[in-house]
Amino acid sequence: MQKFWLFCLTLAVLGLSIVLPPSADARISPCPSRPPQLRTTLECQIAIADLHPTQPVVGKYQVQYQVAVLNVIDRGESSEYATVEDYVNQRKVPVVLGPGNQFYMVDSHHTMSSIWEYYQGNPNIRVNIEIIQDWRNKPDFWSAMKANNYTYLGTPGNTISPEDLPRNLGELKNDPYRAAVGMALNWGFFERPKGEKIFFYQFKLADCLKEFGLTLPEEINRSHIYQTLAMIHDPEYSYGNSSVCNIPRPQELSLEGIAKKLQR
Repeated sequence: MQKFWLFCLTLAVLGLSIVLPPSADARISPCPSRPPQLRTTLECQIAIADLHPTQPVVGKYQVQYQVAVLNVIDRGESSEYATVEDYVNQRKVPVVLGPGNQFYMVDSHHTMSSIWEYYQGNPNIRVNIEIIQDWRNKPDFWSAMKANNYTYLGTPGNTISPEDLPRNLGELKNDPYRAAVGMALNWGFFERPKGEKIFFYQFKLADCLKEFGLTLPEEINRSHIYQTLAMIHDPEYSYGNSSVCNIPRPQELSLEGIAKKLQR
């Protein structure tokens, strides 16, 4: 009989271990201060202030929209995340490890900017990264960054040099076109075309729409997002091999993709 109860107790413990979710405190290990030369990708954690932007601007409207989402989570009104910390821990930023052991982010500028804004510029917030390239010893670092679409140096009307990039997320300026495109893709249930793996796709799409004649003010509202969405839909504009726009048109989400988005 004693063995029977021990067996039942074992099953109960095993059952609990199966149904309990992973601890929210489980995190990726901190990045080493001087990582050894990497041959494969590495996932680790750094302070958000150590992220170096590789673009000069973000869409502030989109950032504030995402901050509002974080406030919803903070109020306990999200069905997907228990806390803002859960949200942050489930994000991972692809970075290139560059000269001086600097972490250059090649994506997620808007997500990280919203986290930066939510925490009011606290430089010590920990975020997860994935080092996708170790180019610390690359003599032509910025040439390689440009060639691999790991940086976007355009601004409305001109371009900048890598030396003029913001030093941290708090220094990113506003680009209303990038904001309108990001929100239009989200509200219109579009996504990056299948097989289109280049970073900064939304920036390149915004450049296309400007060439097509889209004009936006510095501060946008919903009507400007709908205007942008209508232009994306308009079959009059040529994407792909056009001399004006050399990227493919955004792809509409499948019904399954739309359902997943609506459940969030």
